[in-house]
This record gives sequence, structure tokens and C-alpha cells, in this order.
Amino acid sequence: MSRFDDELQELDRVIKEKRQAVADAQLAIKDAEHNVTNLQKERVGQANVVAALEKGNPWIESEKECVPLLRLAKVYRLTLTRKALWQTKHHIRFQQT
Repeated sequence: MSRFDDELQELDRVIKEKRQAVADAQLAIKDAEHNVTNLQKERVGQANVVAALEKGNPWIESEKECVPLLRLAKVYRLTLTRKALWQTKHHIRFQQT
């Protein structure tokens, strides 16, 4: 009889451990969902800030043309000054026209 009692106690302990693991996993899921929601809200807020900056500063649009050149420079580990970028950008414009 005591053997069955010991086995039942062991099974009860395992069940409690599994329930606790499930509760911990559910809490982790809720925490992750909360983080995702916060990040989505933050992304929207940042997009609004960028849109306001672009609207208030028309020069940003012209600077966007430099971004591909900066990425290219990063790939080839080149260091381009602002003047060099400006000259390159305008040289490209003149060649296209």
C-alpha cells in the first residue's frame, strides 16, 4: 500500500511541476505579446516623427539620394566626405540628364 502512496505522491509532484511550467510559459507569452505591442506603438510613433521632420525640412528628401551611396561606401569600406557625396550626387544627376 505504501508503495502506491509513494507513487501517487510522486505523480502528484510531477503534475504540480508541469502545471507550474505551463503557467510560467503562459506568463512568458503574455510578456512577449506586451513587448510586441509596445514596439509596434513605438514604431508608429517614430514613423510619425520622421514624417513630421520630412514635412518640416524639405532638404531631407534630397539627402535621401545619398543613402545608397553611403551604403555602397560602407560595403567597400570607403570613407566619403559630405562634399564628395554632394559632388558625386550632382555628377550622377548631370550624367542622367
